[in-house]
Amino acid sequence: MKLTKRRRPQRRNKQGLLTILFTDLEGSTAMTQRLGDARAQEVVRAHNTIVRREVSTRGGTEVKHTGDGIMATFPSAARAVAAAVAMQQATRTYNDGHPETAFNIAIGLNAGEPVAEDADVFGSAVQLAARTCAEAHGGQILATNVVRELVFGKGALFADAGSAEMKGFSEAVHLFEVGVGAEGIDEGDWGTRRSPARWMLAGAVVVGMGAVAGLAFALTQSGGGAATVASVPYTQLRLQAKLATALKVLGGDCATTDLTLGGLTSGSVAGGINGTIDGDSRVTQSISDNCQSVIVISTGHLIAGADSIAFADFLRARPRVGKFDTANPGAAPAALEGTDLWVVTGGEGRYAGATGDGECELAGLSLAGVTATADLNCVLNLTVSGASAPVSLRGESVSHTIAEGVSQSAPSETEIFVLYRNNTDAALTGLSLSLGSPADAHLTAAPASDKLVPISADTKWPLPDLAPGEVGRFRLHVRLISGGGDSMTLTPRLSATGLKTDARSAPITIAVAR
Repeated sequence: MKLTKRRRPQRRNKQGLLTILFTDLEGSTAMTQRLGDARAQEVVRAHNTIVRREVSTRGGTEVKHTGDGIMATFPSAARAVAAAVAMQQATRTYNDGHPETAFNIAIGLNAGEPVAEDADVFGSAVQLAARTCAEAHGGQILATNVVRELVFGKGALFADAGSAEMKGFSEAVHLFEVGVGAEGIDEGDWGTRRSPARWMLAGAVVVGMGAVAGLAFALTQSGGGAATVASVPYTQLRLQAKLATALKVLGGDCATTDLTLGGLTSGSVAGGINGTIDGDSRVTQSISDNCQSVIVISTGHLIAGADSIAFADFLRARPRVGKFDTANPGAAPAALEGTDLWVVTGGEGRYAGATGDGECELAGLSLAGVTATADLNCVLNLTVSGASAPVSLRGESVSHTIAEGVSQSAPSETEIFVLYRNNTDAALTGLSLSLGSPADAHLTAAPASDKLVPISADTKWPLPDLAPGEVGRFRLHVRLISGGGDSMTLTPRLSATGLKTDARSAPITIAVAR
């Protein structure tokens, strides 16, 4: 008699309402090429440790590792949202201490009743969570409307992120970007798995993130030994702006003196805020570089009904080709490239007392006569309630690649632009700025048109005193003499009398061409 092995039937059942969370390690392939296999694996392990700790701490279940991320489920939407926020905060803490291996994760959340089969879950609720994660960028948490409704009134903040067409779904899906208020998220009473945690305000400094900006956070331990996340209450807004500025000449001729123009900026804003933007802009073309670039300094407001955000910005832009000449609009290039740095200086309504920073990618800018138009894609990281960090600080390099010595592919010089704000109620004195200097690179630097001098990790440049609420701007000309690696990392730091901790921008990574 022939014996056959009886196949064990698969177990399949409905799980009831679950919140599904996906993470994705942003740019993992490029990261492996940049760091090498061994160091890239260190980053993967750091991601896994952070995500698994927060899943376990909040009673979730890891379902599987997806290669570049982790899938987990939670019996409570509030716990899933709290876990997602804690993951991003812990990632920022890691990045603050490991700038050379900094990474970003995208997180997507959806809720529904998936089907369980063995140790996995399936169904449209899972697919939608995965698609939501795919829509998110590094440092961002996106959630569907069902998640927003499940945690209504529990301390989470949701910024409208618009609708997205997703593969496999016949209708566009409305998404929301997740943040957390001053009191943290009410996760409810769910047993003794962890000690009750308070969301505590960290004495951290708001800093930027390389391609996606962020806040500095820290992990502390409560007296009972359970992990407690110390955080600055935050929200992150991604915005798309279409702007027009009606300029008039204020002075100069761009021949013997700098040309200065000024005017009012207005336009529409969509994304995290759907409304309008207004500002007062001043544009300078400097004869020191043959009027080949523009410096824009603006102040303004993002407005959406009763909600508004006040900001100051600092833009350095260069034409892609040709000389920038306002006296001859027909010869002006149609597009420029630049980095637009922002600091947030206040707000009303939902954003009352907001501080923070961000940056905009200049998608295009043109001049027609003396009217400039621009498309901006922006990321703003905000403290929206509670006490703010003492200084908001954002720095960026005009060139993302510079050459060692003479190179046809890249210049050997760049400019570092820094924008900072005093968020305290007292004047800041004794200010100075440092960049740090990679151990294997020989650099010279100087403010504006001063003579370039060799710099080290200890080199500091004095800055003027800063009144409460005042915004400061600093330009630093940097030249690479020699460098040992394929890239170098600079980290702008601002110190001041009475500041317990230096304000620190996100690291600026610049590729080195040879």
